[in-house]
Amino acid sequence: MIRRAVATDIVQVAALYHAVWHETQAPFMPAEACAHRSMKFFVNFAPSLMTASEAEMVKEAATEAELHCVIGNYPARRFYERMGWLHGEIHEQVFGEHGPVEVAFWRMIKVLAIHRAY
Repeated sequence: MIRRAVATDIVQVAALYHAVWHETQAPFMPAEACAHRSMKFFVNFAPSLMTASEAEMVKEAATEAELHCVIGNYPARRFYERMGWLHGEIHEQVFGEHGPVEVAFWRMIKVLAIHRAY
């Protein structure tokens, strides 16, 4: 059965996020960044991260949000799509073991709530 996550699910959500990030993102990131992405990091930042981020962007009058998800990370892409994000493709340079490496990402875009001035 599929259901919305609740506060008591945070450890399981963070564990999934931690595992997926280290499997899909870590190979393209500097070792220092990987070391910082501990389980504690994900437990502290997972709760309502997307919703809170979107709300803050709306407060700053942003009408569109963009994030990049490494191509091949289908669970993340499906998550973002369920949250209302659409995707295209973009290529970026990231630091690899022997210098910059070109990596293909899905360019995820979401139109944010529009606040009208009255």
